[in-house]
Amino acid sequence: MTTMMAQNKNEGHRDRNETPEQRINKQAMRMVDALSLDDKTGERFITTYKNFKNDIFEVMKKYPRPERTPKAEGEKSRKTDAEIEKEIKDQFAMSREILDVRERYYNEFRKFLNPRQIKKMYGMEREGMKKLGRPHGPFKAGKPNQRGKQWQGRPGWYNQRPHRPAQNQTNTPTNGQK
Repeated sequence: MTTMMAQNKNEGHRDRNETPEQRINKQAMRMVDALSLDDKTGERFITTYKNFKNDIFEVMKKYPRPERTPKAEGEKSRKTDAEIEKEIKDQFAMSREILDVRERYYNEFRKFLNPRQIKKMYGMEREGMKKLGRPHGPFKAGKPNQRGKQWQGRPGWYNQRPHRPAQNQTNTPTNGQK
């Protein structure tokens, strides 16, 4: 029984030993399936998508993420104003370069995909990025989530209380009657 649970525990998690190229390839294959592309168009899409992602990664390598400096309570940031300003300007430059790459590849994708397919591709890419930012594992009842709020159960109709009529309203008129 414990062997089965250990196997199930790792399901759904990506392989930690995957290379970035393997992850990009898997993502491209999922998109080919979701976009219902034929074999010829699928191959062209995979090649273009891999080049697109590699170009994005090259831009990001040029601008390393600034290190987070943990600060104690009441302590100010250890970075100087000049360092902070440089980080902000680097972020602007990186955003411009990424936008240029996205626009260039939009024109490439447009040669063999229609606008709906491109929009769907961008949506799938955005969903993948959201998943990267999610916490791992389910929230536990009664324990605070990332925002410090208590877990309230699953959202939706099945988490609502059953209707209970208000007390002491037996003598009150309804629908404007007196």
